[in-house]
Amino acid sequence: MICDGDFNLDLIKYNSSNAITDHINCLLGCGCVSLINKPTRFSTNCVPSLLDHIYTNIIDEQKINDVGIALFDKPDHLPVFINFSFTFTRCKNNRPKIRCLKNFNPEQFLLDLEENITKLPVDNEDINHTCEEFVKTFNTTLDRHAPYRFASKKEQHTYQKPWLTKGILKSVGTKNKMFKKQIKSSNPHLIEQYKIYRNKSTHLKELSEQTYFKSTFNKYNNNAKKLGNLLIT
Repeated sequence: MICDGDFNLDLIKYNSSNAITDHINCLLGCGCVSLINKPTRFSTNCVPSLLDHIYTNIIDEQKINDVGIALFDKPDHLPVFINFSFTFTRCKNNRPKIRCLKNFNPEQFLLDLEENITKLPVDNEDINHTCEEFVKTFNTTLDRHAPYRFASKKEQHTYQKPWLTKGILKSVGTKNKMFKKQIKSSNPHLIEQYKIYRNKSTHLKELSEQTYFKSTFNKYNNNAKKLGNLLIT
């Protein structure tokens, strides 16, 4: 068993807070141990605290390769990680799937959907059951008219955020370096420099994304098929 996340419990206060002590002792009684013992939250207005935890009942040291805290650009919390060694069967095909709209006919789809919906029994006493049956009918009808298929290599590029240019990726790397430098220092000048650069980098990414989609929509404005594929992917 592996359990991790932001528990909002400062484990640094283990010896000074009865609630924290009881929490840890309860987990130990269940055979679970905490793997993070350094602060994970840093703020200019607060004392460093350990709020992000990883618990596990796996005590085989050969299965745990590494565990720790990553220096990453986050507003307050640093991400925690654990690396396990497990034997698993590799998936033969892990390509993403998209719906095939080659022979999709919107009018025929709506007619079939309307016919199938009218056959649904209405359960006035259980609205959740009615909604579940509607969703199931909708997906079944859509699967017949637009079945899933594996995305081609070219289509997979749409999942890689094409608006992130080499220059933006370079600025993200610079921002991460500044983050690591300022978090190790209490120099207010370095902290201020990082915040200014972070805000500029975020604005640049948002502007690039908006420009990309605007130009793409304008490019395929008269091509419904291309525009539909863009919206689906």
